[in-house]
Amino acid sequence: MPALRFAPEAQGLFDEWRADLEAELRGAALAAAPSYAAHLAKYRSLFPSLALLFHLVNVAAGRAEGPVSDAAAEGALAWIEYLKLHARKLYSADLSNHRLTANQPRELPSQ
Repeated sequence: MPALRFAPEAQGLFDEWRADLEAELRGAALAAAPSYAAHLAKYRSLFPSLALLFHLVNVAAGRAEGPVSDAAAEGALAWIEYLKLHARKLYSADLSNHRLTANQPRELPSQ
């Protein structure tokens, strides 16, 4: 059965990124934001999926062959960082310490 793997440099990049992600997911900062943590946990498979897609595009164009390259892994990492910025905005209410509940009275500005 055919399979593609990361080239050694790309595997190192992925391993380092994955270790950082796992530390972030298990950190205290995300304990109060479970929906954001669940979103980030999906990036475990997103990184290699993007890297493989980038690599296959280069293979189809005749610019690459063999294992998934370091360049494809770097491209995936750049997209992950970009998507993470958008996710932080999307989940900003979860990540903020200044959340109001529906039954919490809110002071109105004096006029």
